[in-house]
Amino acid sequence: MGKFLKIFLSIVVFGVIILGIVDYSGLFDVKEKLRPGECKAYTTKIDAQSQKNISEIITTMANTSTVGLAFKAGHLRKLGDEVDRKVPSPLTFLHAIFSRPELAKAMKKVKESSMKYNNFCEGLYPNMQKGYKSKGCFKKNVYAFAKSLRLNQEKTYTIAETCGSHGEDGNKDAFKPFVDYLIEQKAH
Repeated sequence: MGKFLKIFLSIVVFGVIILGIVDYSGLFDVKEKLRPGECKAYTTKIDAQSQKNISEIITTMANTSTVGLAFKAGHLRKLGDEVDRKVPSPLTFLHAIFSRPELAKAMKKVKESSMKYNNFCEGLYPNMQKGYKSKGCFKKNVYAFAKSLRLNQEKTYTIAETCGSHGEDGNKDAFKPFVDYLIEQKAH
């Protein structure tokens, strides 16, 4: 098999693996249904096991080669499924990462691999976009998120709102600038 084909197959396998690790696409459908006009408040509370799982997923992504991740896919997928069931929103998931300096720095390492980073950002897209559709609720929750991370609330919201508007036409990379901003602010 040629070198190019081996690299291409590794990339395809890795993409399939990472996209299946933490998938928020069905999260809000499984959780309690909200009545029209109702806004589910953002929370920073998650159980210790979920925090441990998130830590393991992020540090493994940061410290493992793309090929090496293929061998850890089953385990990481299992951890991701547990996170999907227990963590109430993608903002809560991001808080669990960026409230811990070591995980924020690990995200900076993940960003060094465009493949890992793109897949991470694309995995956030579906439910970040669902949250964006309820503009008032989205604003309230992003402000609470920014406050909990000691970020400038207006700037954080402006970036998140811009990302949401770009995501309305299906751009799965839409929230990448939001994650870029979080890394810039928290991964010192």
